[in-house]
Amino acid sequence: MPTDRADAWTRLGQLLVERRIDLNPRYKNRRTFCEERGVDYKVVSDIETTKRTNFGRDTIAHLEVGYEVKAGGIQAVLDGATTLPPRESQNPFEGVDNVEEALRNLPGLADEHRQIMMQTLRAFLDKP
Repeated sequence: MPTDRADAWTRLGQLLVERRIDLNPRYKNRRTFCEERGVDYKVVSDIETTKRTNFGRDTIAHLEVGYEVKAGGIQAVLDGATTLPPRESQNPFEGVDNVEEALRNLPGLADEHRQIMMQTLRAFLDKP
């Protein structure tokens, strides 16, 4: 493996370890991370320690989900990026204080679906 490519894999391994621990300090324990994130321990160990570099696309995609990295982020590091881009939230209500208000203003939602979601939210909030 050429030195530049080997350096990129080493850098990736270091970034993945940092990312794992940043996600949760309990993830200093690799096994805990793997069990809770649903990723294979051997694969995680191999990529973090650069034991091997022949990972398929599906494996890389699965790792990106486990590490909460934006799709393509691992390849970006191998191509020279210096950081792992975090996965963007899929939750349109993240950071919203008033979910009911946000739901009323959510674009692209049919009125019928909006009403159903509002009823469900109210029922959920009214439960003890």
